[in-house]
Order: sequence, then structure tokens, then C-alpha cells
Amino acid sequence: STEKNELGYYVCEAGNAGNFLTMLDLANANSSATERTCIFLPDGTYDLGKTVLTTVSGNNISIIGQSMDKTIIKNAPDVKNEGIGTTATLFVTGKNLYLQDLTLQNALDYYASGSAGRAVCLQDKGDNTICKNVRMLSYQDTYYSNGNGKYYWEDSDIHGTVDFLCGGGDVYYNRCTFVTELRQADGKGECTIAAPYTDNGCKWGYVMNDCTVDAKSEKFNFGRAWGGTPRLAYINTTLLQPEKISATRFTTGGMNVPADKFVEYHSVDAQGNVVSPETNVLKFTKDKKVNEMETILTAEQAAEYALDKVFPTWTPAADAKQLGLGLLTAADNSISWSAVEGAKAYAVFCNGQFVGMTAATTWALGAGEKADDFVVRAANAMGGFGNGSTTTTGINSLNVNAEGVASTVFYDLQGARVDGSQHGVLVMVQKMTDGSIKTAKVVK
Repeated sequence: STEKNELGYYVCEAGNAGNFLTMLDLANANSSATERTCIFLPDGTYDLGKTVLTTVSGNNISIIGQSMDKTIIKNAPDVKNEGIGTTATLFVTGKNLYLQDLTLQNALDYYASGSAGRAVCLQDKGDNTICKNVRMLSYQDTYYSNGNGKYYWEDSDIHGTVDFLCGGGDVYYNRCTFVTELRQADGKGECTIAAPYTDNGCKWGYVMNDCTVDAKSEKFNFGRAWGGTPRLAYINTTLLQPEKISATRFTTGGMNVPADKFVEYHSVDAQGNVVSPETNVLKFTKDKKVNEMETILTAEQAAEYALDKVFPTWTPAADAKQLGLGLLTAADNSISWSAVEGAKAYAVFCNGQFVGMTAATTWALGAGEKADDFVVRAANAMGGFGNGSTTTTGINSLNVNAEGVASTVFYDLQGARVDGSQHGVLVMVQKMTDGSIKTAKVVK
């Protein structure tokens, strides 16, 4: 069906790209200036083939996946179609888009694309976009903030090689992981993470707060100037391979202009040891233009990059806040749970498979089904589903928000970042508010 359910969600058939595109067309056509339209994608690969620029034009649209790891929207453009404005998996022109718990993948054949390879996952000309638990897989120009609005990323995982975070606007990356992939197929070469084009009155440019850099590449640098008055800040960054960062830390030569304000504060290694220098005065150049600056901030200067100072009238972290759900109780061939204040809906999963949504606080068990096979997740106002319920046997989602914990990320035993919903053995890495790092193996 392509009808909204009674809770206001379009629920897609798992892995059915055609069904997703139909629902997106309906959401675009029927979007509202006051009410949010939600599309829910169960785990599966939504393969768009060679299709590019699948457009999200409506306002107040949410695209919600089941999990960052297993809900994948991908395309694979022809190499002949290569270009920053021609390859995007999703192309946003509407306002107030919300993405959660999914992967965007642009599978253009990067290493066979010659001297270029621009393959965008998300090209955003909208405003007030929020991405929560979103993974993007590509190489060059992975994310293109193609506007002058406000954009917010949280607990996300972005991969690339060259300028893979690029564009305009004020963009705040909160607790994200930046993975530098191999610059060349043979493993050689240096990657550049960001290329801001700060313009049209935007004050902050790109702000990376409490983020992590995981360098698969031979070398990397924080970023280079693209155009406008480019600004870029790395605050409390964890460098998992600090020995791989370039000596200057930023690229000093600009593409069109010299950097206007490129800065860093309190970068640490995986053990929490400070690895940023006490001083790093650089001359940023383009042709005869030179901007010389101290790139290391003081604590007082770094405090100005707090989220509420960058976005004083917008509260994206509050919008993205997840709702937890407590113990499931089994009785009379059903499960039940306590109502969660503010929950838009409850999604029900059995053995990892989506089975339905409800506004009620009970769910009937089918023949042969056991209560311990079920997980229930509550939706926030944006439509995104929070951590799963505690099962009747008491095996719970981990307490990842304990006092003193600034951020928590999970990895599988092969070292790939996962969203923490998986069963089995995971590696939990917690960054504490004092800058230290705690690592533990956990069983879920």
C-alpha cells in the first residue's frame, strides 16, 4: 500500500526502491507547512540504480530507517555523469528535512573515474536539515551543503577522500565520525576532509564538535578553502591515527580564496592525550592573497562554538533527542509497556524484523511467538525511533548516557562502526566529558 497508516507514516516494503520513490513523490506533493510527513524504511537495500538527484522537495519530511547499518539507499551513476551537481543520491530543496537511522551510498566507480570522481550522497539546497545516525558512503564530495542555510549532523558516520564535506551554510557536526578512505586504489595519497564555501552572511561555516577522525588513508588534513569567506573549526576532536595528519594540519593553499578562519582546539588521541600543538600559525594563500592566523584556539575562544551559540534560535539537538522505552511485560499472549510521554508512535520488531506500528501500549503475540523475541521503540516528534525496549528477561540496551559520558560509539569486531542495535559482541568506545576515552567489549 502507498497510503499513510493511522499514525501518519508511509511504511515502505522492505528493500523496494520503487515503493520508496512512490511514497517520496506523495510526501513531496502532500507536504505541509505545519505537519510532519514521515516515511519509514525497514531494513533493506533500496537500490535506485543509475538514478541521480532523487528530489526531496517538500517541507517537514522525515525519512526514517530501521537501522543505520542495514537500511541503505544507494545509487550508482555512470562515470560519464560524474560531477558535484549531477550525481547525488538524494537532492534536497525543501525545508526542515529529518533523516535518521539509514545509510546513503553513492556507488559511482570512484577508482575508475580518472582524475575526478565527484559522487554526492546528499546535496542539500534546503534549510534546517537534521541528520541523526546517518551513514554516508562515497569518496569525493560525499556531502554537499549546497545552500546558505543551517544544517545539523549528530552521531553520524561520513566516509570519503577529497573534500568529502563541502559547501556553504552554517553546518554543525556533533559527535560524528569522519572516515578517510584510500585516496588511491593502491593506498597512497592524502585525503582532505572539508572544503567550506562560507558565504552570504553565514558566520560559522563548518563546525566539528566532539567528532572523531578514523584515517584509513595514508595521510589526511582537516580541510582547505573553497570560496567565499571559508571558515572551519575542529573542537575536541579525537584522532584515532594522529600520526597521519599533515604537518600543517590544514591545506594552506586555497582553491579560489585563502581561508578566512580555520581553527582547532584540544584534539586528542584514542587515549585522551592532547595531540594538537600549543601554537600553529599558518599563512593561507591564494595567488597574491595571504591570510596569516593562529589556528589554535584558547578555551575561551573554543567555548564560543557551543551549539546554542552557533544556532541561538534553533534547537536541532532537542528535536533529534531519542525517546527510550522501559520493560516489556508478557501476559495473556501479549506484550505491554508503559506509555512514553511525547511518543508519536511505537514500532514493533520481532527477531529484528519490523512487524508493525501502533499507538497502543500492547501487542498481541502470534502462534509460536515469544515475548523475548520482541523489541518496541518509541518515536520522537520528528518520527525517529529511539533505543529498543528492555526485554522481559532483563537484557537491556546499554546505559550509554551515564554521568560523565560525552559520546558513545560502537564498532563490530572487524572495526566497522555500527549503530549499537546489533546482538553479539561489540566494542563500545565512550568519550568522557574530561576528554578521556573508555573502551570495553560488550555483549548484547
